[in-house]
Amino acid sequence: MKPTLQRVIMTISATALCFSSIGIPTANAFTPEQRKEIELRTFYDATDINLCTQAGSAAGSGSSTTPTTEPSTGDKGKVYMIGDSITEGTQTQLTTALKDKKYSNVVINGKSSRRLSVGNTTLDGVSVFKSDKAKWSDASTIIIELGTNGGVSGANINAVVELAKTSKAKLYWVNIGVDNSKRNGTDIDTGPINKLLSDAASKGGFTIIDWASAIKKNPDFIDPNPVTGLGVHPFTATGRTGFADVVANSVGGAFGSIGASVTTAGNSADCNAATVVSDTTLSGNTNAEVVWNFLSCKGLSANQVAGIMGNIQAESGFNPGIEEKTPRASKGYGIVQWTFGRRTNLENYAKTRGKPASDLGVQLDFLWIELNTAYKANTLDPIRATTSVEVATDIFLRKFERPANPDRTKPVRLGFAQSILRQVWAKDGGTGCAAK
Repeated sequence: MKPTLQRVIMTISATALCFSSIGIPTANAFTPEQRKEIELRTFYDATDINLCTQAGSAAGSGSSTTPTTEPSTGDKGKVYMIGDSITEGTQTQLTTALKDKKYSNVVINGKSSRRLSVGNTTLDGVSVFKSDKAKWSDASTIIIELGTNGGVSGANINAVVELAKTSKAKLYWVNIGVDNSKRNGTDIDTGPINKLLSDAASKGGFTIIDWASAIKKNPDFIDPNPVTGLGVHPFTATGRTGFADVVANSVGGAFGSIGASVTTAGNSADCNAATVVSDTTLSGNTNAEVVWNFLSCKGLSANQVAGIMGNIQAESGFNPGIEEKTPRASKGYGIVQWTFGRRTNLENYAKTRGKPASDLGVQLDFLWIELNTAYKANTLDPIRATTSVEVATDIFLRKFERPANPDRTKPVRLGFAQSILRQVWAKDGGTGCAAK
């Protein structure tokens, strides 16, 4: 017999679910210094763990999820990037941003006017990539930023993909972004070019970094001078950093980035589609879609749901079996990275349901119980009162997740929230209820 909400709350209360007025379990009190140290620890992201270890791919599987990777230092190894003038002009910012994402070795080969072509010059990107094999054969990540200067064809894209397959690296491709209002010459029609890239990605082998969307959202990224900017160069104070952040956050996070969304296809490390659902009242083809449907069915608006989900994506990439990499006694666990007494309460609640703590349905139900008890006044009620995705993101960040440096992480979480609103399954604006 499935427990009622009242029985569940009583069960949790009986297992010493004691919260203070700020939402921290009093049974596991720790000093502000200890709290800060805990929350400064880096959580998993998609490059740290094989997400294919999720528990089951079909509803009703009920199997547990156990990360298989061993704890590491967090070093993501080498990243190699080849590009044109955009890469060349942002090399300093790219290097800094990628090293911040724990890539210990950053190799960048950018050249003005380089195209996606085969030939005998340094401007022929396919051939340069081939001759650079010694530089990327041992890389963990390869990034291609070619196509703005032409040469985008199925054959040339395939040539790069086939070359990259000889390594074990994850392959990413930056699509083409342009602001034609800042050009003197003929407009660049990026539609057909980016469709070629998207179609190629759908066949497997690489992930698209959506730079085109970033420019539309942030027109200040592009140099307004038509002579130096050409409508494509992010050579402004915000543009150089913006491009670097989009690239680094895309390859260094679960999916999505500041100012852009990431379209994944054929990437063996992207297992978000292996949905963990064992509660038949849930629906959705991916973990993210399941979370969207669950929260929407609770009466939250699209912006309110997205604000919560932007935080969940930053914490776990929607992987309910994810566990923080640390030798410490209490490791962050699950979609919102529960720690200490809250993790224990989750595990106890899962037992009352007869399911593993890694079950996505269990975690969503427990999250909703928390939001309606200890976090109702300071989190759920204020989120219900706002119509702004930015405010909803900020409330959940500061009141529920409570990281040590919320201002530093807020832009990433807001970027994820805005990306979520663009997903196909969010098109109903949160008014529909897929779950029964």
